[in-house]
Amino acid sequence: MTQLPIRPVRSVCFAAALLAVTALLVSSCARETGEAGVKPIGVGFDPGDLYPAPEARGGLVDLTMVQMRGRNLDLGVTGFFNSAGAFIDESEDPFESVLGFSYLFSPSLVSIDELQLISPKGPDANLLNEDAEPGTAGACLVQVNSRGPLGTFRTVDVGDRMVFSNKDSDPEQRTEFTMGRDPGDYPLNASSVFVYYIGTAAYSEGNSLVPGNWAFGEDVYLHFDGGVPPQGVPVASIPLASDSPDESVGKEDAEDPSVFSPAELTGVSVSNYRDHQDAIPLRYDAAGSDLPDPRSNDGVLHLEWDASEEDRGSFITVGIQLLGVPEAGELTANDDYCVNAQVLEGTQDAEWLDDYNRLKSDWCDPGYEPALDIGNDESGLDYLSATDTCHDGLDNNDDGKCDEGGCFATVEDEDGELSEVWLPRDPNCARHQYKSSACGGDNLCRPVGGSRDPSDSAGELICTALDSHGEFTLETAQIDALLSQVDLETVGGAVLVVGRTNESLITVPGVRDQVGNRDNINPVRFRATQMQYGRLSWE
Repeated sequence: MTQLPIRPVRSVCFAAALLAVTALLVSSCARETGEAGVKPIGVGFDPGDLYPAPEARGGLVDLTMVQMRGRNLDLGVTGFFNSAGAFIDESEDPFESVLGFSYLFSPSLVSIDELQLISPKGPDANLLNEDAEPGTAGACLVQVNSRGPLGTFRTVDVGDRMVFSNKDSDPEQRTEFTMGRDPGDYPLNASSVFVYYIGTAAYSEGNSLVPGNWAFGEDVYLHFDGGVPPQGVPVASIPLASDSPDESVGKEDAEDPSVFSPAELTGVSVSNYRDHQDAIPLRYDAAGSDLPDPRSNDGVLHLEWDASEEDRGSFITVGIQLLGVPEAGELTANDDYCVNAQVLEGTQDAEWLDDYNRLKSDWCDPGYEPALDIGNDESGLDYLSATDTCHDGLDNNDDGKCDEGGCFATVEDEDGELSEVWLPRDPNCARHQYKSSACGGDNLCRPVGGSRDPSDSAGELICTALDSHGEFTLETAQIDALLSQVDLETVGGAVLVVGRTNESLITVPGVRDQVGNRDNINPVRFRATQMQYGRLSWE
């Protein structure tokens, strides 16, 4: 079997952030390796696997809209965050967010042509054959252990923030999203400062008072005011605003650079039969089954989607992401034993509730509620506030958070008499109906369906397909190429990633270092991607 090309090292030098969106950067990067003339492709050289050499780029601006479309998924599967548990909501998709990250570098680097921050980067779309049979126009890469050095560089300060907007004058149509500089304020000891830009927000369509934060099918403009870092800081800067002309680097227009944000990705369905038999929509359904196992039936994954009517260069990225299993002992529930959640029989009274909460403290997944009328986890859906997330206005233990029902309250009846009554679970509090962790055969507590910690990722198969064809098949040989390069005992689950992307090579004003030297880092990659995640069946 011919082995698929392995992705060259291109991942950013940082450890993934927690849900509190703090990115921890690796302290240093090794020197840049020389250009090989072709992208490394491992073993099994086929003429069709020889891709053009990457070209130097001055950085990557990665703007993404992420949608979780399956059970037991959270932002950990993006590889950009650590896991914070599964998000579950019976009534709608549990999590839609806008994420952004950007690095600019001086000098420009060859490795940035292949860099993946949040949105997946498969083979270049211009390699695809428009005349190929539907379902066959695509190219794939296997990526295993992609962390590594990018090269020797200084990061670039362009001001306090990057702002993305469709510049619509109508308040109800305007979109705006901001990524702040990290560090926001330079520390006194700035000898090892790394500058990057990051932003996160729940997806919002906006209204007449507050703009939305994502535009479909529109040009999105990047604006920054320019930055001048303190003296002695080892970073470069762009002192001019992004809409300033700079003839020295070939930027003649007084406009902000832009990328076309493609039309909304809809109608995605998946089957492991070539004829799309028994296809399952890529959707969120708390009570439904996972997407088909690509190793079963015809041994393929056949995808269909609603092809974009906009001919603006959008392409589809399809990926299988293997989630690893944490190291032994990493997620023990207790020092010497692991207890799975269980239904407690008996009459729901005060004594029963005491027993229930005592047992629950020993569970592998203490937030899980096996009985649907129970819901006494008081964290709610909002980790960052004490807001009543369940809309019943009840706070029976005076801790400032809603009790989600599943508890007792003292209620006064029409005659003024007090009695203790059981409050059933609020229907809006479905956070823990499905397990996010369970006890394994080694008596350790492990995440359901694999670890969402990016350091535990076992490998990925990433393919680029023609958007206009509306379908693509991941062939058996491509799936086997991924599986042959990983230890299957380290795989705890798998997800399917489908994204629609547009990428522009933009021109920014010239960079200056601390002593006034100028550098033209253009072009810079600017990507807008909508990504959907679904869980694959994987035993």
